[in-house]
Amino acid sequence: MGMFDFLKPAPVQPRITDDAEMRKKYKYWRSRSMYAIIIGFVGYGFIRKSLAVAMPAIEHEFNIPKSHLGFILTAIGLASGVSMFVNGFVADRTNPRVFMTFGLLALVVINVFFGLSSGIIAFIVLWLLNSWFQGMGRASSYRILVTWFSPRERWWKFTIFGIATSIGASFGMFLNGFLIARFGWRSCFVSSAIICSVVALFVWKRLRDRPVSIGLPPVEEYCGEEPDIGDIQEAQGNAPSYREDVVKYIFLNPTIWILSWANFFVYSVRGTVSNWGTSFLTEQKGIDLVGAAGVVGGYELAGGIGMLVSVALLSKVFKGYGGRLFAISMAFCTLFIFLFWKLTGGSVWTYGLLLCGVGFMAGPLGLIAVLAANMVPKRVAVASIGFTGLLGYVSTFLSEWGMGAI
Repeated sequence: MGMFDFLKPAPVQPRITDDAEMRKKYKYWRSRSMYAIIIGFVGYGFIRKSLAVAMPAIEHEFNIPKSHLGFILTAIGLASGVSMFVNGFVADRTNPRVFMTFGLLALVVINVFFGLSSGIIAFIVLWLLNSWFQGMGRASSYRILVTWFSPRERWWKFTIFGIATSIGASFGMFLNGFLIARFGWRSCFVSSAIICSVVALFVWKRLRDRPVSIGLPPVEEYCGEEPDIGDIQEAQGNAPSYREDVVKYIFLNPTIWILSWANFFVYSVRGTVSNWGTSFLTEQKGIDLVGAAGVVGGYELAGGIGMLVSVALLSKVFKGYGGRLFAISMAFCTLFIFLFWKLTGGSVWTYGLLLCGVGFMAGPLGLIAVLAANMVPKRVAVASIGFTGLLGYVSTFLSEWGMGAI
């Protein structure tokens, strides 16, 4: 047995022949899978935002220059991008139930050590590891979404999942800001570890692998949609290798490259506000830490709402032409950032509304993953999302190191 055999997909089970029973089980397991990954990723999001809130206190206690902080955040962002890229390929061929649980437990250990550490090198190493295991949560969630929901359903399902990301981040910002103000920055890492332990147990109990691993047909057959080309090839016994599909549908696909560069620019905005928003509000706008954390938390929540509105507009107004919606959204996003930058003497509510406008207009970010998944066979869908995510995280050169230097 290999060292990583525990990550292998669950074996295919005999097909359920009774149509009524099959549909009843499909409905049950789709609902269960959806809320399991939502709660699981809320746990991931809570830990992901603990450093962003604690950063001003850590900076002050250890006297770290902002340029150095920017460089550290850039390295962390790049590690997240590489993790999302690599783990996308891994998730396509692993059991998401095991993959997601393993990542959560690893983050529990890392957060405990981070809360107990006092050295800059230890902080960097531990948070680089944190960034790596964060990629496991997103990749395993996407694996569930592409195997349990058909291409036509993924617009709304990915959006709902994206809202879970925003909820986790928003809740984490609020609670961590409260804890740091009263008990010090180490308290938020301890609380994150405790919450993630409970979430890991929940995910393990509720999540399962692909439909075929519990005797159900592929999701396209259940939904009455066109079969996935990968499923057809596997059934006919002439499926190309995983590597061949990756080269053909990802590396040599011009549309995937366009989506990847779109991700670069949108992530530049999101990374700047998420990681520097708290510091900027406290030091340049005169907002107290709890208020600043609340504003950035509201920004994260507005991003989820913007994602919902984007899906509705895409289907009702733009007739599926996502590029037009992206362009309009980013134009307004630029306007809100400019007003936030130039405004002086505003209240916490004014700054909060402007940053919520930025988050709302960056909502279509979640749709890029859907486009990437729907343009390739299901067996390489998570790898396709990971590739677009890689260039998104490369933007940390601008949003982390660049902004820190400025």
